[in-house]
Amino acid sequence: MDYLNDSAAKITSFENEIPYLYLDSAVPPNATAAIGLMLPTLEASQSLPWYISDFSRTATQFEVAQDWMRVKSMRGGLHVSSYRSPTSLMLTDTDMLSMLTRELGGIDAALAAMCSTYAAWPEPAKLATLDMAYNVRLRAAKRGYPVF
Repeated sequence: MDYLNDSAAKITSFENEIPYLYLDSAVPPNATAAIGLMLPTLEASQSLPWYISDFSRTATQFEVAQDWMRVKSMRGGLHVSSYRSPTSLMLTDTDMLSMLTRELGGIDAALAAMCSTYAAWPEPAKLATLDMAYNVRLRAAKRGYPVF
């Protein structure tokens, strides 16, 4: 499945790697971190391996909740650097790439379940489809492209 590694490399070339929580758009303001990973709930954010800003220790669930509330209370659509503060929690580069790879693996499996011929597609077609499904989210891709 080289196309999964290729897809991760391609996505990282187009997506910014932001190691802290931010709001990716004005409407709706989606909490996001890492390599375009949307975090729709506090629980989703609390499932990540956050560190305090100097990486000396992992963040507590309370600290994750504080950072989540701080960012979610801000206006969406600001420049990404506006969401960073001295107390922002951080993700490591290794963790961000691991999360992207895991997410792409899940999307790949979902695409295979959606389309019985997916396994036979050429790798460039799988790469393009994974990239689109990651960026518009798989549910939206199924809704917006019903004859995919």
